[in-house]
Amino acid sequence: MCVGRERWLGAVALLCALLATQTARADNRPGADVIVGDLPDCNSYGTVGASGLYAYAVGTTSCNMGNANLRWQPATAYHPVIAQNVYRLKDGRFEQIGASWVKHGFFAFGQSLCGVCNNQSGTTLGVGCSDPYDNGLNGEQSGLGPRSEINASNGTFPFSVQHNWPPIADDLSRRIQIAGAEITPPLSTGAAYFVEGMYITPDDAAAGNGWNNASYRSAMFNASSANLTMSMSGPVMREKPALFAWRAANPQVHIAGYDVPGDGRFLLGENSTDNGDGTWRYEYALLNLSSDRSGGSFTVPIAPGTTISNAQFRGLSSHSGEPYSNAQWNIAVSANAVTFAPTEAFADDPNANALRWGMLYNFRFDAAASPGAAGVGTVRIGLFKPPASGSGSSASIDGFVLQSRTPGGAAVSTTPAPNDECLIAANVHAGENRVTTLGATGSATLPCGAIQNDAWFRYVYQPGAPTCTGTITIDTCGSEIDAIIAVYASAVSGAAACDAVTSVGGLVGCSDDGGSCSAIGGGAGSSSVSFPVGAPGTTYLIRVGSPTGDRGNIVLNVSVPFCIPTNGACCLGNGACQVTQGAASCYNAGFLGAGTSCSPNPCAQPPAPANDSCAGALGIGDSAMGWPSVMGNNYRADATIPELCAFGAQGLYDVWYAYVPTVSGPVTIDTCQLPTSGSALDTLLSIHAGACDGPRLDCNDNAFGYCIPGSRITPTLTAGTIYYIRVAGYSNFTGEFVLRVTGGGGAARGACCWGTACVQSSPTGCFGPNKVFAGLSTTCNPAGLGTSPCCQADFNHVNGLSTQDIFDFLNAWFAGSVSAAVGGNGIRTPVVQDIFDFLGIWFTGC
Repeated sequence: MCVGRERWLGAVALLCALLATQTARADNRPGADVIVGDLPDCNSYGTVGASGLYAYAVGTTSCNMGNANLRWQPATAYHPVIAQNVYRLKDGRFEQIGASWVKHGFFAFGQSLCGVCNNQSGTTLGVGCSDPYDNGLNGEQSGLGPRSEINASNGTFPFSVQHNWPPIADDLSRRIQIAGAEITPPLSTGAAYFVEGMYITPDDAAAGNGWNNASYRSAMFNASSANLTMSMSGPVMREKPALFAWRAANPQVHIAGYDVPGDGRFLLGENSTDNGDGTWRYEYALLNLSSDRSGGSFTVPIAPGTTISNAQFRGLSSHSGEPYSNAQWNIAVSANAVTFAPTEAFADDPNANALRWGMLYNFRFDAAASPGAAGVGTVRIGLFKPPASGSGSSASIDGFVLQSRTPGGAAVSTTPAPNDECLIAANVHAGENRVTTLGATGSATLPCGAIQNDAWFRYVYQPGAPTCTGTITIDTCGSEIDAIIAVYASAVSGAAACDAVTSVGGLVGCSDDGGSCSAIGGGAGSSSVSFPVGAPGTTYLIRVGSPTGDRGNIVLNVSVPFCIPTNGACCLGNGACQVTQGAASCYNAGFLGAGTSCSPNPCAQPPAPANDSCAGALGIGDSAMGWPSVMGNNYRADATIPELCAFGAQGLYDVWYAYVPTVSGPVTIDTCQLPTSGSALDTLLSIHAGACDGPRLDCNDNAFGYCIPGSRITPTLTAGTIYYIRVAGYSNFTGEFVLRVTGGGGAARGACCWGTACVQSSPTGCFGPNKVFAGLSTTCNPAGLGTSPCCQADFNHVNGLSTQDIFDFLNAWFAGSVSAAVGGNGIRTPVVQDIFDFLGIWFTGC
């Protein structure tokens, strides 16, 4: 049984020195790049009743191998989530047998498992730093959320509903669940097991580094123990999904991949075995590593007349309240194909049993046909979800084709490649790209030889550091065909960049069978070109094809110099200064440049909020009536007497809002929405009737079941009564929040007397200096002086007439405010006549 290592959050040991420079490493990439550097431990939680299921958790240690800090902000949408999976290899079949929900990260250490740490920790995982989450944390049920919330392709999830999860039922809930039969004889006899950890985070995905976030390690189960305890052994295979363990055990296994444009990655493992009776066994394992669009079908073509038998589908069931169906996929055998597909399409049921991210499905059958002499066919993977709106034509594909062994070497029909021409080149990122030339056409004569059936790709160089020198290398190592590659450089993009292909000066590299790599399954034939880096923003157009006209699966590797950005001052929204490593690590704030210092603080201080006091309370309306939520902050707000909520929660720095419902009943007020900065204030929310020091109707700190660290109250309010809403930071916290009111109306209008002017407004829009609301459904009198409907002489609308009204009027008049336009002359902007009109009204009185 694995024993977890304790994690003491109160004693962070930062032992690594501040990083100034670092030697370039081939496995580092620009931007934040989180990987699983270790799978150190595991835990077994046993079973519950007669379920036959056993629960487990696996520890994971993350490493930031990029050159920018990775945000690790608790209570926001900018922290990693961690998935855990378990697989079994037996009798030539590689199958997923267990999966957990995802652990939401909340604090990062600054350790140095994978390199030299830059001493950044807490709310960031610094460059070169590592952070251990032991099995206890990854198995802590309250911190595990559903995978269905996560878009693995871009790392996003809706934090405002993060904790609106199905309840924890028992010790099995949310953890890795494995059926006991899968890990005991006879299914365990001769089996090998593997655990896998995977991190997903928006910063890593935005940098194009989401493809290497999974690592695996060997595991074993003790069938003689009561809890079927799990243990682990052997090295961690970094930056490789566990599917690669199948090929490591059997070199005949073939693995191909594809990066869906604008989405994530699929990997297909397959093997064909002679049964010795005139039939062949075809075994396919399709992994959705990070695609949000998900797998929606799997089609294997067959030669006409081929007999198919023993067709089977296997998919791991979702659990613990995930919304997805667990219905088995349908299997259809026709004269020319075997097709596996969910029982319903996305349009019929978005929660149908599609191949979601982090899951592996198996497709298998026997066929009375060998793979053929060449052993090359193609299969088609259909996509379940339609592309996101605005994702571009390259992402409008509904499926893709991969080269694979099939009965008789049969091939599915291919459509033209979406990136067949330079003008529609597909975007690639630094690191490994899984692409294809299937469906590509065209040919040309290059300086290094003839190229046929070529596809086009685009890489835009962004170094991540102001001065970064060295060499870019682009190769096709690991591709399955004899590849030829040409690279063109351009300082512009679009059609102008494509003009470079006709210019001798635009060609920066060309290779046929160059470099030190060889093709897998195709002998020596992969190519590599290297050239000095260009200026930041340089567009590189990459042309990949074959001298023989072959089409197939391509691995396109883009290796760029690894440069550490220089430290500099980063100004935060609250006026605080923080030294960060380059602009990429200065999130949603202002980077003052390399070498700048925080001593003394060079950052501009934000003004105190206009609604810092009750007198300046800002109006807010009902979101159900179309009123927008209000973005606010309590930076530099005055500290007040702490207001206590339940369990002793209190807040000091507060701001105020006013709300007048138009109908009586319950009204929901919350700060659950995420600010545009992505970092939410831990709020304390209360409401008072009639005045800021009036009776408190409700108070809340954390809205458990709805949002954390947001707050939520649902008081019963009376129509026409003014209520004051107080938003404070928990303890002495300051930051940004979004306030929303839902229910109670609050959109009805009436006359608002603003100085001497009268405008139609909602009650909540009529708060502030020199304003008073005349009542719901009241109207402004279009003619006459004195009342319209309020007393115009009472300019500040405070305690009747006084000489202060004259001074306030003159201040507004000289400022050009509409509130000083008395309107007796019909002109709604201040003019000289208004001074005489106002004095006449004031001496006359109301």
